[in-house]
Amino acid sequence: MGANKESQGTEIRQAVQDDLQAIVDLERSIANAPHWPAEIYKAMVCATAQAEIGLRRCLLVAIDGRSQVVGFAAGAVHETEQAELETVVVHSGRRRQGIGRALCLWIVQWVRARGAAELSLEVRASSGAARGLYDKLGFQVVGERFRYYRAPEEDAIIMKMALR
Repeated sequence: MGANKESQGTEIRQAVQDDLQAIVDLERSIANAPHWPAEIYKAMVCATAQAEIGLRRCLLVAIDGRSQVVGFAAGAVHETEQAELETVVVHSGRRRQGIGRALCLWIVQWVRARGAAELSLEVRASSGAARGLYDKLGFQVVGERFRYYRAPEEDAIIMKMALR
């Protein structure tokens, strides 16, 4: 995954230390985004900076033409060949431009290259746009988790995609 990818003028690349504040700021600006401690993102960047051998987590950013972070995504591969699309966040003013799709496709490629057989995710039940995107990408609904999300409290829809 060394090469950068672009989506309609937006570069997709692995996050680096200098992206951390912008990632946290973007995440905090989206009310329904999972709000993780900044240390989690920092740990992902440090893991990404390690050698490719044994790399198990990936944090990506989408950068616009002004070098601004307009989106990010995180994925993980577990020892059981199961992978998770942990989060996808796109700036509210940049949605429906293919950025979320590009981030998801990069994560799919990244986890597949690391031997994952299946990719799963949780999405808010009310998030029709995200659910539509995941459906178009080939994810299928396999269950739900009641009252999974907080602030606001909401059910999660569990979706999975076969990678082999």
